[in-house]
Amino acid sequence: MVAQQAGLIVNQLNTLTGEISQTLYDIGASLSSAITEVNGITAQIADINVQITSQEADVRKANDLRDRRDELVKSLSGLLNINYFESSAGAYTVMLPDGHALVETNESWDLDWQDGQLQWLQSRINKTSLEEEQVPTSIGTGSELGGKLGGWLEIYNLLAPQDPINYSGRLENFANSLIREVNQQYSQGVGMIRFSGEVLGAETAANTAVLTREVDAATASEDIAAGALTINGRSIGTIDGAAAVHGLAMSKAFNVATAINQAVAGVTARLTTQVAAAPSPPWRPGTTAMCSPSR
Repeated sequence: MVAQQAGLIVNQLNTLTGEISQTLYDIGASLSSAITEVNGITAQIADINVQITSQEADVRKANDLRDRRDELVKSLSGLLNINYFESSAGAYTVMLPDGHALVETNESWDLDWQDGQLQWLQSRINKTSLEEEQVPTSIGTGSELGGKLGGWLEIYNLLAPQDPINYSGRLENFANSLIREVNQQYSQGVGMIRFSGEVLGAETAANTAVLTREVDAATASEDIAAGALTINGRSIGTIDGAAAVHGLAMSKAFNVATAINQAVAGVTARLTTQVAAAPSPPWRPGTTAMCSPSR
């Protein structure tokens, strides 16, 4: 039953992740299309400005051109918030609420988007290559932009990956927390097959030989610093050294076993004072430890 429920959770997480990815793709496509539309509209408004100022006289108005321009401005205002006004010559100046110009007489400026930010592009000549380049300035990331562009950017940033506080980040944090909690519980168990005897070391004792073979008094009395010994990623606290007994670091071995038992719930450890020996197939005797479930 636990396995079945876990499978359902995994499937649901995968479904949510897939839906978020698809939504991000769709919104990204909509943003790119809308920005292309904005850039096309502002270029048309600038072109009509030129036609109106060149054709109009004091008593004659280019009404058809003006109607067409007003329709373009209306379409543009549905995509994002804008302000506009007419000059004495009859040309429109269109600006974003923060003051960046989109159209001014015969000039227009393009927009782009990158990493969830709407960007205003300004052309300049690169002093090194002497080529024209577009310099982006971030002008907003969401609803403050208004219109469809602002709404799409707002949703995109709520779902974009690598943000720990948006929907995507909270879903990832939930999955990671679930993994950690399950592993934390699982690591306290003994597996499906219980230990029935001692687990022998597969290698000749190396650093651990200080616990089981004769040592000098100075070495035996040295402490093992906290964190120097870990079991399954769990740090073992400070292990105090003590004077050697009959040439063996008996007290330190006892402290190691005590520290392990205190650090890992549900596991009992025992370290012997067996002297490390040379390898002899098929077993390589060394420091011997036994872990068994604690009841």
